[in-house]
Amino acid sequence: MAGWLLCIYGAIPLARDIQEFVAVRGGQQLFLWPALLGLGAAAAWLGRAAARGTVSLSPVRALVLLVVAGLFAGLVWSLRDNPEESLHCLQYAVLGALLFRALRRHPGGQALYWSAALAGIGLGMVDELIQWLVPDRTFDYRDIGINGLSVVLAQVAIAAGSGPGPTVFASPRTGWRTVLHLAAVDLLLLLFCLANTPDLQRWLPSAVRFDEVTAEYGYRHCDQRLGVFFSRLDRVELARQERERAAEVAAVLDRYAGEERYRAFLATYPANRDPLLVEARVHLFRRDRYAFLADQSRDDGNLRQRYARIAVGENLLMETVFPAVLAHSGYRWPPAMRATLQAWAGPAGPYRSPVSADLITVASRPVLLTLVAGLLVLVSWGGRRVGRAKTR
Repeated sequence: MAGWLLCIYGAIPLARDIQEFVAVRGGQQLFLWPALLGLGAAAAWLGRAAARGTVSLSPVRALVLLVVAGLFAGLVWSLRDNPEESLHCLQYAVLGALLFRALRRHPGGQALYWSAALAGIGLGMVDELIQWLVPDRTFDYRDIGINGLSVVLAQVAIAAGSGPGPTVFASPRTGWRTVLHLAAVDLLLLLFCLANTPDLQRWLPSAVRFDEVTAEYGYRHCDQRLGVFFSRLDRVELARQERERAAEVAAVLDRYAGEERYRAFLATYPANRDPLLVEARVHLFRRDRYAFLADQSRDDGNLRQRYARIAVGENLLMETVFPAVLAHSGYRWPPAMRATLQAWAGPAGPYRSPVSADLITVASRPVLLTLVAGLLVLVSWGGRRVGRAKTR
């Protein structure tokens, strides 16, 4: 188990190079195959074991395994637009199986599966925290979800395929105490992730060396004309800064014009330090990238329309939300270009921009921190109660 975990963590600094190597030689879609082949290999092994009689599958257990396989395959397929992410599914499904095997020496029965699942979820969060520290890698709550779901699916599959393991601890209560302790560790990690915001740098100067944070809170804005977009600023503050800083922001945008300078711009201006500037630049990058792709897709009408709609949606967002910045900059579309892309896009419904969609918008920071801290206190209290009951 430790060796597999070291392979997962050790690959983090090399991930970009691996992605580029595979993309150039075989295409990014190759990343989907390891997870799907792993699922096929597990199904083949289980089928062979059932045929030999070494594994007994009732109709209910067989149905559960089919559902798990379908969910796993669906999870992998849902990542086809970013196929390299599907490797997380395989990595953490295997890790889940190895954790189950390692923890069989400790809590048994039903607690065994919960312990393995919670341990895997915690290790998945550590994975993302390492990525937060490594240059050119980013922390992503979605990846935590992918990692955790893969571990959980592995536990459900093991439970359905083999049934509860033997109780090795002197008392089942000890196993549940371990579950509560692991849950407390997971909640503590989550609490740090949710609290690690730009405000942390105000009282912890050593954190300034990290350009990225693990939690940014923002707003989901709905506009009848535009659709949906996300920002670190509310509409009033966004409008005020856009009006007062338009010339300043436009000058910086013009200095970093062109796709070749985009990465240098992001390295120089972290989004959490100047939201208005960075959000405008990312919207413009997305607009220009899809306008270029639409122009390159003239032989495929459907693809051209899809790309053009994205470009037109981002341009409309710039014209509506960042009008003064756009007017002061050199990014305004010529009328002919605007008309051409609108013709390619055709009539379209409301647009949803994915820029800054990773912001936490479901609740404010105080609400989330209070909720997680409360759960942590409750779980810690439960662990102490279980421990005391055992010693009586």
